[in-house]
This record gives sequence, structure tokens and C-alpha cells, in this order.
Amino acid sequence: MSTSFDRALDILAPAVRRTRAARLRPEAFFVARAGVLTLAYSGFPASILELKKEIERLVPALPSENPGSQWPKTTLAALVGDEPLTTDEIVLLREATGIGSVCLSRGRRTIAVDTLLLVELRCRSMERSARRESLPTAGGAYDGQVPVEHRTAVNVVLTQWRREGLSRYVPELTLPGHRERHYRRAHRELSLVVPIESPVPCLDRFRTAVEERLPGRYAWFSAESLHITVRSLGTGPGV
Repeated sequence: MSTSFDRALDILAPAVRRTRAARLRPEAFFVARAGVLTLAYSGFPASILELKKEIERLVPALPSENPGSQWPKTTLAALVGDEPLTTDEIVLLREATGIGSVCLSRGRRTIAVDTLLLVELRCRSMERSARRESLPTAGGAYDGQVPVEHRTAVNVVLTQWRREGLSRYVPELTLPGHRERHYRRAHRELSLVVPIESPVPCLDRFRTAVEERLPGRYAWFSAESLHITVRSLGTGPGV
């Protein structure tokens, strides 16, 4: 089921205005299912988690939340073509994510969440969209505190890519689907996101490391489209 843009705006704008501004801390570059390259954050601060719960309460007939928005990440690139990652390529990606993550650990920059964006997507990468509306938060002191239980849940996900969990994770990395065309083909969806309005920390370093090892294997999404999904609000003709 879908929710119209105007209806969602009427519901969400007051809820976001009651939400304390937040900061998200980049944690690691992470290879998600089907080989998708992402930047993972340490977790959603309490103010954003509370907003997510309020959305569940306020929006009628809301679809079940996608697993990919239950923890904060920015999707950066997807494989070109249908060929799955090989074992050798996975090893090379481990090197590249390690280089990128070391860069992150030296900077410790955060992403400020002063404004959320309600957007009508026309493709999953958000490189094409229809209507957009910026929704300011309540402002004030930034909430950067991630609840322990949520941070633990994020670490469980990230551990899959770490050496101790990698052998069990390989079947997920080599799954079909979620290639470049999945993200760039026509798709209608209404979503509440955190727009990334400044350069993603260490992205250039990470991208260089990937391209040196796997030249042309990945399609990288435009800088202007990068975002963190807070909650999808539905797909279909009503969007």
C-alpha cells in the first residue's frame, strides 16, 4: 500500500519538527548482500529511533520496514552486470574496505541531521526523483548518543564482514540481484531520508582503493543522490 506525498507531508512535518537534531558517526565501509558497497554508521541516535517509532504509529497501513533501513547506511555502489563476486574479489574488497575504514578512524567526522527529506523516488538510488520537501528538525543540542542495544544490533551486522564472520557471509555476498540496474531502473517509492549534503568522509579514498583492485566492476552513484533512509513509506501508483 502507498501513502500520497501530501498526506505524508501533513503527518510527518509536525513529527520531524518535534525531533531533536542528531549526529550520525561513520563507522566502517561495509560490503552488503549481493556485493553492494555501503558506508555504515554506528547506529541511529535515540531521537531518530523515536521518530521511526512515531512514524509506525502515525502512518496508516504502513508497509513493514525493509531490513536495510533498520540500521543506518549510505549505499555507494553496486556491481555492474550479473557476474557474482569471486573469492579473490572478496579478498580484494576486504583490503579496500580496510583502507577506507582506517581513513574514517583518523577523522571521526559526523553527519549532522538538522533536516530530513521527504522524497518521491523515481529510482532506488535517488538519482531520479519527483517531488522533494525539506523537513527541519527541532534543532537544539545534537543527539549523538546511540542506545546500547541498537549499537549492538548494528555491530552484529558489521561483524559479518569482519574476518571472523566472513566465511559464513560469503553466500550472502554472492547472491544474484541488487546490481546497478536494480538501483537505476524505474521505481516509484515515497521515502523519508537523511540527505548527505557534504562530501562523504573518506569516500574518495575508498573509491580509489576499490577501483585500483576491481577496475570497472562497480557503478558508483552520484554524490548528489547519496542519503540514509530513515523509513520507506510505500510504493505504487499512489506515490
